[in-house]
Formats: sequence, structure tokens, C-alpha cells
Amino acid sequence: MKKVLLVGAVVIVGAVVAAPKFGSARFEQQLDQIVAKLNQYPGYSATVVSNQQGWFSADTTIKFGIDFSAMPRFSQNDALAAFPKLSFDTQLHTQFGPLLFSEDATLGWYRTELSIAADGLRDKLSWQAQQPLVNVNYTVSLQDAMYISDTIAPFTFKDETGQLAGEFSGYQGHGSWIGRALNYQGNAAALTLSGELEAKVSNIGMTTTADVNLAELLSRQGYDGKTAITVAAVDSNLVKVNKLLIELANSVDKDNDTTAVSMNYAADSVSYLNSTASDLALNITLGNIDNNFLRSYQTFLEQLYGSGAQAEALQQQVQQFMLDNLPQLLSKSPNLKMALHGKLPQGNLQADVDASIVDITGKLSKEQLANKQFWLQHSKAKFNAKADEDVANLLAAMVLKRQLGESPQFSQMPAAQQQQLIDGQTGLVLQQFIQQGLVTQDEGTFSISASLENGIANLNGLPIPL
Repeated sequence: MKKVLLVGAVVIVGAVVAAPKFGSARFEQQLDQIVAKLNQYPGYSATVVSNQQGWFSADTTIKFGIDFSAMPRFSQNDALAAFPKLSFDTQLHTQFGPLLFSEDATLGWYRTELSIAADGLRDKLSWQAQQPLVNVNYTVSLQDAMYISDTIAPFTFKDETGQLAGEFSGYQGHGSWIGRALNYQGNAAALTLSGELEAKVSNIGMTTTADVNLAELLSRQGYDGKTAITVAAVDSNLVKVNKLLIELANSVDKDNDTTAVSMNYAADSVSYLNSTASDLALNITLGNIDNNFLRSYQTFLEQLYGSGAQAEALQQQVQQFMLDNLPQLLSKSPNLKMALHGKLPQGNLQADVDASIVDITGKLSKEQLANKQFWLQHSKAKFNAKADEDVANLLAAMVLKRQLGESPQFSQMPAAQQQQLIDGQTGLVLQQFIQQGLVTQDEGTFSISASLENGIANLNGLPIPL
């Protein structure tokens, strides 16, 4: 019996002593994957400066670089392209399992603490001495589940002119990645600005959910995911917002091999000057985006921007790629849906759009791309809008003001006289719209209904020439 216990003890001790090497190997593998992938993205760079390995732990330094001028989406933006290149070191201290004794997992492969001192920013931001600006802890369990917690230190700042100052309360977040289920949430109590702009943003929250594994994430395959940013209140000398929501989501149709991307914006109320609008929401969805096109485009950009070609040549190659591959993108009938509703001081307003490109099967010529009739034949769209009478008058006044603004005589009028003219003409303009069939009226509600299909357009049930 004693021999059995002794053998068991030896096996356990041996496993505890040997296991760190397995954790070390997993850490090294994932670190190499992430660094290699990051270096494939135009404008980003990562270099392992040092990696001092022990049996039970490792200390690693990684230098990260960001160059906006090399990023495809920013290269045409002069302000961002001129922004100086950023470079900063990140320190990683990793403890190898199986004994971790962390809040998330007692047993695991490894636990890493990542810190960014960001001392180069101390001339612009002020925060507690000897404290890193960013700190991240993540743990990988024996079941390969990942747990993360992160913080951004509270800081204050002033611009170079001294006319704007601010204070950030700090940020705390935590999350888990178990199997394919990624869940994360974080919160910052407040961001306060003073000086030229007086504002306070209260209770900023962020949540992220996704159905994806690490291999898919690194390969940038499409996956289902959603990120929501919430703000309890924005109180400034310009505008006040109550319960703001910004939501970004993407979903993949594996059968059709397409992706849909949606952007949702909502607020309980928005006040500007003496007016308040409530129950505001704007939803935008881009659907049926061909995944093969997205993958080809991303690969093309990586190769193109890594070639060192000049900006003019880059632009020409991007245009040629789009011309060659546009049929692939359009073949699955990408569509745009938008929905807007809200309560203005003058009344209710709602509108929705559903538009698609249809029946594109072959290669497109430059002549077709520039041909209005071609796109009308291959477009399908519906538009509906409703507004209360006072809102309709407000919109008609805006149209009228824009039309009158082209007149030099109107432009030279005093503001009070301009408004008087607009007020006197708005009702007549709205009645003209009704008589011309551009708008319909039913018991105080003004409506527009339009459609386009097979090159034929209809407005409020009547065909209209194109």
C-alpha cells in the first residue's frame, strides 16, 4: 500500500513539475500566431524584443507599431496619413501551470499579465506614478477556456493651448472565451471635459458577444458577433443625450456564404438648444455581402500595400480589382436596409428604405458602370415615409430654404425676413406637393411611398418617368 501511495505521489509531483513545459509550449504557439498575423495587417507591426523563459514563468517584451499612412482605410485621409508613427513596448509576465491559483482558474496552462507603461504619453496625460496606463490579465485553463480582465488607469489631460482639459475615471472590463462563446463587458464611470467645451459623459458601458474560435478569428473568416456601447447620459453646453446606444453586429449565412453587417443607433432623448426629440432610432443593415469577395479583397490589400507601390499606382490597382471582382460582390444581390423613427417637438416621423442590386451575373464594362439605365434595370427598391403635419411643414420649409438659398436676392435678406418668407410659403409648397402626387395626406398624416423594379418607378401608386 505504501508503495502504491509513493508511486502515486511521484506521478503527481512529476506531472506538476513537467506540466509547465506544456503550458510554455501553448503560450509560445499562440504568441507566435498572434504576432505573425498582426504583421500581415498593413500599418501594424509586432516584434518580440526579448523572451526570457524559466521553467515556471517567462518575461516577454513586444514592440508594437502603428502607421496610419500604410492602412488602406486611412491612406487617403491626409490628416491621418500625416499622423506620426506610433511605437510602444508591452511587457508580458507569464506563469505556467498547472497550478495558477487565479480568480478564474486554479488549474490551467498559463496566466499572463500584460502591461503597457506608455510613459511616452505622460507629457500629455497624467496618471498615478509607477502605474501602467493599461493592464490586462488573461488565463488559459486546462480546457483551453480563456478568462480576461483589463483596466485603463484614471487620468487627466490638457491640450497644448490650455483651452480644453479633461478627466477620465478609468476603465474596468472582464470576459471569457469558452469554446466558441466569447463574452466580454466593461465600464467607465465618467469622462469629463472642461474649458472651451463643457461636457460630461456618464456611465459608459461596452458588451461584446461572438460565436468564433481563435483559428477563425486569426484567419479573419466571417463569424456571428455583436458589440454594444451604452452611455447613460451626455450633458454638455451644446447638446444633452439620455440613454444612448450604439450597436454593431455581423452575422454569417453559411449556406449562402454571405455576411450581414448592421449598425444601430438609439437614444431616449436628445436636446439641442430649446428643442427635444425622443424615442430616436436609426437602423442600417448591409446584407448579402459575398464572403469570397471579402476574403479576396483582404488578401489583395495585404499583398498590395506590402509591395511598396506609390499611392497613385495603388489607387489604380484598387480600382482595377474592384472592376474585375465587382460581379462577384453583386452576384448575391447585396442589399441596404434603413429604418428611422423618432418623436420631434413637431410630431412623429418614420421612414424606411429597402434597396438591392439584382440579376448581375457577368463581367461589367466601364460603360455599364457609368450607365444610369443599366443600374436602374438592375436595382430594386422600396421607400416609405410618414410624418405628422407639423413635421411635414418643417421638412417642406427645409426644402424651400435650400431652393431659395440659390437666389442671390434671398441670400442678401436679413435672417428675420428670410424666415418670414419661408413661413409664408411653406404651406403653399406642401399643398403643391400634394397636388403633384409627391405626397399623400390622410387625417393629418403626410406619407410618401415609392418603389423601383425592372426599371419602372412608382410614386404613391403612380408610374413616374426616369
